[in-house]
Amino acid sequence: FPVTIGSHKIMIQCKAYLITGIDAGQIQFTDVNPKEKKIKLTLPPVEILTFNIPPNEIKTISLDVGFFRDNFSSKERQQFETIAEGKIKEQIKELNIVAETEKNAKIFLESILRSSGFVSIEIQSSPSAI
Repeated sequence: FPVTIGSHKIMIQCKAYLITGIDAGQIQFTDVNPKEKKIKLTLPPVEILTFNIPPNEIKTISLDVGFFRDNFSSKERQQFETIAEGKIKEQIKELNIVAETEKNAKIFLESILRSSGFVSIEIQSSPSAI
């Protein structure tokens, strides 16, 4: 029968803060007709502009280090933080962050274009790699 001599488990909880956006310099104007007050453009892909997991927001929820095992090293904890960052980035699509960023960019640009006199505004999005 299997015998476990020493366990080595940790559960970490963290909060992550991220800011997403588009590079306005990469907007592609595909059709601009000031006389007809018409404009078409394509937004660049949404990007993660900043991603931060503050050290004070990392909490050890559960720690189980058996008698025959050493505690977790700083290097191991840093590896867990890297894994956590990857897992959070994987969930960005599920959280609708890309769609919300595109929606907000379109609202912002449409407002600027309308105040500049354009009436017919068509804004498309580029697929995001996030």
